[in-house]
Amino acid sequence: MFAEGSFVGVLHFPWPLPVDGAALGMAHTATIADETILISLPRGSGPASALATSLGFESLGAPDGVEIAPALSVAVSRPPGWGYMAETDRYQVSAAMASSNDAIDPSKISHGFHDWFGLVRDWVSAWLGIPSIELGTSRATAMSWLRPDGTLTGEGGGVSSIIVAGSPSADPQTVIGAFDNASSGAPLPAEHRLLLQARDSMWTKDLRATVIDAGTAAEVALGAAIHDDLSSLGVPQDFITKAIETANGVVGLHDLHVSLGHSVPVSRNQIMHQLAQRRNKAAHAGEVPSDTEGRQALTTATAVVNAARPMPAP
Repeated sequence: MFAEGSFVGVLHFPWPLPVDGAALGMAHTATIADETILISLPRGSGPASALATSLGFESLGAPDGVEIAPALSVAVSRPPGWGYMAETDRYQVSAAMASSNDAIDPSKISHGFHDWFGLVRDWVSAWLGIPSIELGTSRATAMSWLRPDGTLTGEGGGVSSIIVAGSPSADPQTVIGAFDNASSGAPLPAEHRLLLQARDSMWTKDLRATVIDAGTAAEVALGAAIHDDLSSLGVPQDFITKAIETANGVVGLHDLHVSLGHSVPVSRNQIMHQLAQRRNKAAHAGEVPSDTEGRQALTTATAVVNAARPMPAP
């Protein structure tokens, strides 16, 4: 246990959190491995590293109003530091301050941080509609902090660096929603987790996995929506289960969903040819779809999932 009555450390984000300007400098509480801390995001216009300057990046700086001991500042002295401005009003946050007025166990936080931040990554990616790809490179630590004697330490290895594609950025409410969901241990709904996997596979050009996960995401979303509809009407669960199982895949589930009074923003023909048939060929015949076919399957599945089971608001 950290002996002092307060704590300050640096969390090293394994995934550069894409935020807009309004989210810079915000602070929000989070619970990681049963320890509650205040997480403060960096501010804009921090001291630029030589690498950031050479690449033309505007570096982010330490959060306002937080005293950072010189020994602790070493933890963010090398790129990517606190993060940088990627484009106008879009910032990549690579580190944040963790603080508490109470005695906490920093080792618990650093070792629980990877799982917690994995949930943050999933929720932000799903809300923004961007992929999140883990690469093989690892950082040595998940969190750095000062010992009571003033020396720097860190724990929590195995954190992968991440590539994020796309330009959307998270506003403060999205960041708060992701932090809260991760703190409560809430995973993404299954259909949106599968859709995220399909998006990731599209980014890495694993096109067979793209169409399989996209088709499954649509089936799960339609099945869940049908289950909710029939349950609300008092239909017996055994009958509901049987109706979903015998619906003949995503096309049959679409037909049943529409018969219950819903609409889907893509045609039945699109669902059949761009999603169902390509998924079946990939899953049962081992066919690898083209890039265009992968994108069509992902687009069609996204439309179905968002219509049948939209993401909960942040």
